[in-house]
Amino acid sequence: MPAVVYDLAPLTTVPSSVYLDTSVLLAAYRAGAKPSPTPPEQASRAFIVAATTARPDAAWTSILAIEEACWWPIAEEIRGAANRLKVSPSRLKRDHQREYARAYRAARPKADQLMHFLKGLPVHVRHPRVPRSTSAQPARAICYLVHRLFRLYDLEMADLFHIAIAKLDGTDAIATLDKGFLDVDGIEVYTYP
Repeated sequence: MPAVVYDLAPLTTVPSSVYLDTSVLLAAYRAGAKPSPTPPEQASRAFIVAATTARPDAAWTSILAIEEACWWPIAEEIRGAANRLKVSPSRLKRDHQREYARAYRAARPKADQLMHFLKGLPVHVRHPRVPRSTSAQPARAICYLVHRLFRLYDLEMADLFHIAIAKLDGTDAIATLDKGFLDVDGIEVYTYP
């Protein structure tokens, strides 16, 4: 049975706990950073506002999502530099260290702006509250669940970690713009249609 799907906006019911995926965080940032945001970007921002207004402790995310979001402008700049030199990003880092460092420095202000936005969100950043019966070590429990999910679903590894972090916390609701989450059994997905 696939995920239960809800529309990001209009948000009629706020889940008691909802995990915010990187895609929703980035979309909410873009909604405020450009003059004409897309409907998914507007919906993401509205969802975060509605969820945190209705229940201040409902919306949360992980360090993984924050890291992915902050890496986005840096990766974009590095890909651009790699494309100009007609090499892969990994070859740029390995063989063209000056250009890699230049691209990294050029992207820092954008990453800083994004971090400033994320710090201002009324969203909790936390590690999953792993039940004692699962494991004494949260990292081991997360890896175990990611391995199980990996065998069941054709998703990117980072997405599997997002799902595992949310599920181990006891959170079944995930806000995401990634349609791959729709195939995952036992979760509620808040997304843009």
